Amino acid sequence: MKQPTYGIKQTIRYQWMQHACALVQAGHTPAETRALLDSYLIERKGTGSMGTRSANTRGFVLANLMACWVTPLPQLNSVHDTALQLIESASETDAIAVHWGVACATYPFWYHIARHVGRLLSLQGHCTQRQLVTRLNEQYGQTATVSRYAQYVVRSFVAWGILQDTDTPGTLVSGTPIPIQNPAQAAFLFQSCLHAAQVTSKSYTALSNDAALFPFSLSYFAPAVLEKNNPCLTFMSSGNNEETMMLR
Repeated sequence: MKQPTYGIKQTIRYQWMQHACALVQAGHTPAETRALLDSYLIERKGTGSMGTRSANTRGFVLANLMACWVTPLPQLNSVHDTALQLIESASETDAIAVHWGVACATYPFWYHIARHVGRLLSLQGHCTQRQLVTRLNEQYGQTATVSRYAQYVVRSFVAWGILQDTDTPGTLVSGTPIPIQNPAQAAFLFQSCLHAAQVTSKSYTALSNDAALFPFSLSYFAPAVLEKNNPCLTFMSSGNNEETMMLR
């Protein structure tokens, strides 16, 4: 099955991702998890405030959480399984990287927005909604849909603490980079980026410098170490001393 072009139609708060994951860890069936999530979301809005929300908007969020943590696409089963293994022993900080990887792999639109944001932050230290939409229009075509759904993803980044609002409306800056010092976490982020980009291989350098990983400060891990810590990854060395990371 093909990953959705957009998919994110409401703000997805980090606590909601945590709750969905916890229900799966507790052993609930997909049907049970869906019902429990629906009840959980009835009075939780994307702004973080409490208040009754419509069944329609609640359904959008429910679909996102189910796709990320409960019923992934078949080609993402390996991402889901690896994420569940990592989350069991992850610290609160490390867990953000796991949820980020799951979101990127499940919704490439999330991943591509993160890449554009990361590039803008690297160039000028901040990004604006207008700059982001301009870049997305070049990639997806100029439609109101792109602008509207991008807003939901950006507000999700803010809700996660990945981006921060400034005193200038529409201008955002990065939150504090999250250190990644566990090779299994780094390998999982690489795995997720490959699925998000819908490719089976990339150079180690390209993955290490992927702008979609702007929320994190990755320690260096040799490709062989990453392979050892993730059964879904392997690598190949070429004659020019460049390693290529590949999905098995």
